[in-house]
Amino acid sequence: MFSDEKVPHRESDDCIPWTVTAKCKLQVEKEMKSIPGLNWIIVRPAIVYGVSDKMGLTPRLVFGGVYRYLNETMKMLWDENLRINTVHVVDMARAVVFLCEKERTGQIYNLVDDGNTKQGDINNIISDIFNINHDYWGNTLSTIAKTDTTGLVNEINEKHLVPWAALCSAGGLDNTPLTPYIDQDAVHHNHLHLDGTKLRAEGFTYSIPKPTQENLLEVLKDFVNMKIFPATALPS
Repeated sequence: MFSDEKVPHRESDDCIPWTVTAKCKLQVEKEMKSIPGLNWIIVRPAIVYGVSDKMGLTPRLVFGGVYRYLNETMKMLWDENLRINTVHVVDMARAVVFLCEKERTGQIYNLVDDGNTKQGDINNIISDIFNINHDYWGNTLSTIAKTDTTGLVNEINEKHLVPWAALCSAGGLDNTPLTPYIDQDAVHHNHLHLDGTKLRAEGFTYSIPKPTQENLLEVLKDFVNMKIFPATALPS
Protein backbone atom coordinates (compact mmCIF):
# COMPACT_ATOMS: atom_id res chain seq x y z
CA MET A 1 0.00 0.00 0.00
CA PHE A 2 1.01 3.63 -0.23
CA SER A 3 2.43 4.94 3.03
CA ASP A 4 3.96 8.27 3.95
CA GLU A 5 6.66 9.03 6.49
CA LYS A 6 4.62 11.76 8.18
CA VAL A 7 0.99 10.78 7.55
CA PRO A 8 -0.12 7.25 8.54
CA HIS A 9 -2.15 5.30 6.00
CA ARG A 10 -5.84 4.91 6.81
CA GLU A 11 -8.11 2.11 5.67
CA SER A 12 -9.96 4.47 3.32
CA ASP A 13 -6.81 5.73 1.58
CA ASP A 14 -5.81 4.50 -1.86
CA CYS A 15 -3.64 1.38 -1.91
CA ILE A 16 -0.59 1.10 -4.14
CA PRO A 17 0.95 -2.35 -3.46
CA TRP A 18 4.73 -2.64 -3.53
CA THR A 19 5.13 -6.39 -3.88
CA VAL A 20 3.60 -9.23 -5.89
CA THR A 21 2.13 -10.67 -2.70
CA ALA A 22 0.55 -7.33 -1.79
CA LYS A 23 -0.91 -6.98 -5.28
CA CYS A 24 -2.48 -10.42 -4.96
CA LYS A 25 -3.92 -9.60 -1.54
CA LEU A 26 -5.47 -6.40 -2.85
CA GLN A 27 -7.02 -8.33 -5.73
CA VAL A 28 -8.45 -10.83 -3.23
CA GLU A 29 -9.98 -7.93 -1.28
CA LYS A 30 -11.69 -6.69 -4.43
CA GLU A 31 -12.97 -10.15 -5.31
CA MET A 32 -14.31 -10.74 -1.79
CA LYS A 33 -16.25 -7.49 -1.85
CA SER A 34 -17.91 -8.52 -5.11
CA ILE A 35 -19.34 -11.80 -3.77
CA PRO A 36 -23.06 -11.32 -2.98
CA GLY A 37 -24.07 -12.16 0.59
CA LEU A 38 -20.53 -12.82 1.81
CA ASN A 39 -19.89 -11.63 5.37
CA TRP A 40 -16.30 -10.46 5.21
CA ILE A 41 -13.91 -8.58 7.48
CA ILE A 42 -10.54 -7.51 6.10
CA VAL A 43 -7.53 -6.95 8.34
CA ARG A 44 -4.38 -5.29 7.06
CA PRO A 45 -1.58 -6.03 9.50
CA ALA A 46 1.68 -4.16 9.78
CA ILE A 47 4.84 -6.29 9.89
CA VAL A 48 3.85 -9.35 11.92
CA TYR A 49 6.45 -10.70 14.33
CA GLY A 50 6.56 -13.17 17.18
CA VAL A 51 7.28 -16.81 17.92
CA SER A 52 7.49 -18.93 14.74
CA ASP A 53 7.49 -15.89 12.42
CA LYS A 54 9.92 -16.69 9.62
CA MET A 55 9.27 -13.58 7.56
CA GLY A 56 8.54 -10.17 9.10
CA LEU A 57 11.47 -9.16 11.28
CA THR A 58 13.25 -12.51 11.14
CA PRO A 59 15.58 -11.71 8.19
CA ARG A 60 16.84 -8.75 10.21
CA LEU A 61 17.54 -11.07 13.14
CA VAL A 62 19.48 -13.32 10.79
CA PHE A 63 21.45 -10.27 9.64
CA GLY A 64 22.42 -9.72 13.26
CA GLY A 65 23.81 -13.23 13.52
CA VAL A 66 25.70 -12.83 10.25
CA TYR A 67 27.35 -9.56 11.26
CA ARG A 68 28.32 -10.95 14.65
CA TYR A 69 29.95 -13.86 12.81
CA LEU A 70 31.72 -11.46 10.42
CA ASN A 71 32.67 -9.14 13.29
CA GLU A 72 31.56 -6.19 11.16
CA THR A 73 29.22 -3.24 11.56
CA MET A 74 25.72 -4.03 10.29
CA LYS A 75 25.14 -1.31 7.71
CA MET A 76 21.60 -0.84 6.41
CA LEU A 77 20.07 1.08 3.52
CA TRP A 78 18.35 4.44 4.04
CA ASP A 79 18.29 5.72 7.63
CA GLU A 80 16.91 5.06 11.09
CA ASN A 81 13.65 6.91 10.34
CA LEU A 82 12.30 4.43 7.79
CA ARG A 83 8.88 3.42 9.15
CA ILE A 84 8.43 -0.32 9.55
CA ASN A 85 5.34 -0.46 11.76
CA THR A 86 4.71 -3.75 13.55
CA VAL A 87 2.14 -5.94 15.26
CA HIS A 88 2.81 -9.00 17.41
CA VAL A 89 1.26 -12.25 16.18
CA VAL A 90 -0.57 -12.67 19.50
CA ASP A 91 -2.32 -9.33 19.06
CA MET A 92 -3.07 -10.09 15.44
CA ALA A 93 -4.85 -13.29 16.49
CA ARG A 94 -6.65 -11.44 19.30
CA ALA A 95 -7.82 -8.75 16.89
CA VAL A 96 -9.25 -11.29 14.45
CA VAL A 97 -11.24 -12.97 17.23
CA PHE A 98 -12.32 -9.57 18.60
CA LEU A 99 -13.70 -8.42 15.24
CA CYS A 100 -15.44 -11.72 14.53
CA GLU A 101 -17.14 -11.65 17.92
CA LYS A 102 -18.31 -8.09 17.26
CA GLU A 103 -19.47 -9.15 13.80
CA ARG A 104 -17.91 -6.12 12.14
CA THR A 105 -18.64 -7.45 8.68
CA GLY A 106 -18.02 -5.36 5.60
CA GLN A 107 -15.23 -3.41 7.32
CA ILE A 108 -11.47 -3.03 6.82
CA TYR A 109 -9.09 -2.58 9.76
CA ASN A 110 -5.40 -1.80 10.02
CA LEU A 111 -3.62 -3.82 12.70
CA VAL A 112 -0.67 -1.87 14.10
CA ASP A 113 0.73 -1.69 17.61
CA ASP A 114 1.47 1.40 19.70
CA GLY A 115 5.19 1.55 18.94
CA ASN A 116 5.17 3.46 15.63
CA THR A 117 8.20 1.30 14.92
CA LYS A 118 11.05 2.58 12.78
CA GLN A 119 14.05 0.83 11.30
CA GLY A 120 16.25 2.42 13.94
CA ASP A 121 14.19 0.92 16.78
CA ILE A 122 14.61 -2.61 15.45
CA ASN A 123 18.28 -2.22 14.61
CA ASN A 124 19.00 -0.90 18.11
CA ILE A 125 17.42 -4.03 19.59
CA ILE A 126 19.26 -6.35 17.20
CA SER A 127 22.56 -4.64 17.98
CA ASP A 128 21.96 -5.16 21.69
CA ILE A 129 21.01 -8.81 21.23
CA PHE A 130 24.05 -9.70 19.13
CA ASN A 131 26.45 -7.20 20.69
CA ILE A 132 27.26 -5.59 17.33
CA ASN A 133 27.38 -2.07 15.94
CA HIS A 134 25.11 -0.79 13.19
CA ASP A 135 25.02 2.16 10.83
CA TYR A 136 23.20 3.40 7.72
CA TRP A 137 24.18 4.25 4.17
CA GLY A 138 21.90 7.28 4.30
CA ASN A 139 19.30 8.40 1.79
CA THR A 140 21.70 9.88 -0.77
CA LEU A 141 23.99 6.87 -1.12
CA SER A 142 21.03 4.49 -0.92
CA THR A 143 19.29 6.31 -3.78
CA ILE A 144 22.44 6.13 -5.91
CA ALA A 145 22.85 2.43 -5.15
CA LYS A 146 19.22 1.78 -6.11
CA THR A 147 19.87 2.87 -9.71
CA ASP A 148 21.08 -0.72 -10.23
CA THR A 149 18.59 -2.60 -8.08
CA THR A 150 19.46 -6.02 -9.45
CA GLY A 151 23.16 -5.54 -8.87
CA LEU A 152 22.53 -4.10 -5.41
CA VAL A 153 20.35 -7.03 -4.33
CA ASN A 154 22.83 -9.57 -5.71
CA GLU A 155 25.67 -7.89 -3.83
CA ILE A 156 23.70 -7.82 -0.57
CA ASN A 157 22.73 -11.48 -0.88
CA GLU A 158 26.29 -12.54 -1.69
CA LYS A 159 27.46 -10.62 1.36
CA HIS A 160 25.03 -12.45 3.66
CA LEU A 161 24.32 -15.91 2.26
CA VAL A 162 27.84 -17.36 2.34
CA PRO A 163 28.59 -16.47 5.98
CA TRP A 164 25.06 -17.55 6.99
CA ALA A 165 25.73 -20.98 5.48
CA ALA A 166 29.06 -21.15 7.30
CA LEU A 167 27.44 -20.04 10.55
CA CYS A 168 24.74 -22.71 10.26
CA SER A 169 27.31 -25.38 9.44
CA ALA A 170 29.44 -24.40 12.42
CA GLY A 171 26.32 -24.61 14.58
CA GLY A 172 25.51 -28.12 13.39
CA LEU A 173 22.53 -27.18 11.22
CA ASP A 174 22.23 -29.03 7.92
CA ASN A 175 19.12 -27.18 6.80
CA THR A 176 16.97 -24.25 7.90
CA PRO A 177 14.04 -22.30 6.46
CA LEU A 178 15.53 -19.10 7.85
CA THR A 179 17.50 -16.97 5.44
CA PRO A 180 18.99 -13.49 5.06
CA TYR A 181 18.01 -13.55 1.38
CA ILE A 182 16.16 -10.46 0.17
CA ASP A 183 14.46 -9.60 -3.11
CA GLN A 184 14.30 -6.31 -4.97
CA ASP A 185 11.18 -5.15 -3.14
CA ALA A 186 13.13 -5.04 0.12
CA VAL A 187 15.52 -2.29 -0.95
CA HIS A 188 12.98 0.37 -1.92
CA HIS A 189 12.43 3.41 0.26
CA ASN A 190 8.87 2.47 1.23
CA HIS A 191 7.48 3.49 4.60
CA LEU A 192 5.05 1.09 6.25
CA HIS A 193 3.16 3.63 8.35
CA LEU A 194 -0.37 2.66 9.36
CA ASP A 195 -3.16 4.44 11.20
CA GLY A 196 -4.74 2.05 13.70
CA THR A 197 -7.32 4.49 15.06
CA LYS A 198 -10.32 2.66 13.62
CA LEU A 199 -9.69 -0.61 15.47
CA ARG A 200 -8.86 1.19 18.72
CA ALA A 201 -12.15 3.07 18.44
CA GLU A 202 -13.89 -0.31 18.54
CA GLY A 203 -12.36 -0.86 21.98
CA PHE A 204 -9.43 -3.09 21.05
CA THR A 205 -6.18 -2.66 22.98
CA TYR A 206 -2.80 -4.18 22.21
CA SER A 207 -1.27 -6.46 24.82
CA ILE A 208 2.23 -6.13 23.32
CA PRO A 209 2.73 -2.45 22.51
CA LYS A 210 6.01 -2.70 20.59
CA PRO A 211 8.96 -4.95 19.76
CA THR A 212 11.43 -5.33 22.61
CA GLN A 213 14.68 -7.14 23.19
CA GLU A 214 12.78 -9.63 25.33
CA ASN A 215 10.17 -10.58 22.75
CA LEU A 216 12.68 -10.78 19.88
CA LEU A 217 14.95 -12.96 22.00
CA GLU A 218 11.92 -15.17 22.58
CA VAL A 219 11.67 -15.62 18.81
CA LEU A 220 15.35 -16.49 18.50
CA LYS A 221 15.35 -18.94 21.40
CA ASP A 222 12.35 -20.70 19.89
CA PHE A 223 14.26 -21.05 16.62
CA VAL A 224 17.25 -22.44 18.53
CA ASN A 225 15.01 -25.00 20.25
CA MET A 226 13.59 -25.95 16.86
CA LYS A 227 17.17 -26.37 15.60
CA ILE A 228 16.71 -23.92 12.75
CA PHE A 229 18.89 -21.12 14.17
CA PRO A 230 22.45 -21.80 15.37
CA ALA A 231 22.79 -21.34 19.12
CA THR A 232 26.40 -20.31 18.53
CA ALA A 233 25.17 -17.19 16.72
CA LEU A 234 23.92 -15.74 20.00
CA PRO A 235 26.30 -14.25 22.57
CA SER A 236 26.72 -16.53 25.56
